[in-house]
Amino acid sequence: CTDICVLHTAVDAYNLGYKLHIFKDAVASFDPVGHEWALRHFESALGAEIL
Repeated sequence: CTDICVLHTAVDAYNLGYKLHIFKDAVASFDPVGHEWALRHFESALGAEIL
C-alpha cells in the first residue's frame, strides 16, 4: 500500500540520502485518501519526484 509499505520504505531511503522517484502508476492502496496523502507527502516532505 502506498500509505504504508511504500511510505516506510521511502522514508528509510530518504534517511539514507537517496533521491526518491515515485512512479504513481506503480503504487496503490486500499484507501484512496491515504494513497493521495502519501503521494503528496513524498513530494512535500521527502522531496520525491512523482512520475
